[in-house]
Amino acid sequence: MMYGAEVWGFHCAANIEKVQTIFLKTIFNCNLSTPNNALLGDVGRYKMIEYRKLAVVKYWIRLLEMPNERLPKIIYNHQISMLRTGSSINCWVKNVQMLLESLGFSDVWNHQYVRNTNVFCENIKQRIFDVAQQTMFSENQDMARLKFYNTIKCCVQYEPFLDILTISKFRNIVIQFRCSSHYLLIERGRYRNVPRQNRLCILCQENVIQDEYHAIIECQFFKQERDQFIPKYYTDRPNVFKLKMLFAQLTTLNF
Repeated sequence: MMYGAEVWGFHCAANIEKVQTIFLKTIFNCNLSTPNNALLGDVGRYKMIEYRKLAVVKYWIRLLEMPNERLPKIIYNHQISMLRTGSSINCWVKNVQMLLESLGFSDVWNHQYVRNTNVFCENIKQRIFDVAQQTMFSENQDMARLKFYNTIKCCVQYEPFLDILTISKFRNIVIQFRCSSHYLLIERGRYRNVPRQNRLCILCQENVIQDEYHAIIECQFFKQERDQFIPKYYTDRPNVFKLKMLFAQLTTLNF
């Protein structure tokens, strides 16, 4: 799927992105409409294009170290000469230059030299993923559907509960709940064009919106389960901060 990505890696390749996201939605039994960024964030993955960018940079370093008589190096030097003469041609080398400059490594590009390959690759990898994470969470903030997810998730990292909850049914339920792939009225009402303020809980008499916070912390319909599985600290004078702490301590609860 990523074969030869060092050469074509700048292409958006939307179909490849779909392979990754549909795979995740399938194994976790999520709706196809589940936000991609939420699933990627919980399994500690980024869009495939970010990994291709890293492959491109690593191949660029190989070209720098390659003998001048090798055909790939001859082509590379030819494209470098075209760029330096002011040619506006859109080629692979031009894309590499733009990538490095966008990541803050224009000095490395200008010198065409990498002193310590391993350290530079680690720095590039970290920078690529940092930028990707900022972009993902910026997009998440613009999605009303991910209001709950944005409350409990602050960085792209693999969630421990994915390994600790060995029964797939329970593991899937947790990640579906986190990613708004559930059947609470806050979500179902979205597809029925019900105004948000009218998506009220029908399981209790509190006349409040049936969102994730209400279902876990407030709804009296689930009081018995709440008392059994959730420590009293989280339900006594509840707030959003405690909810965030609850999900951070999810793997220590007595299921």
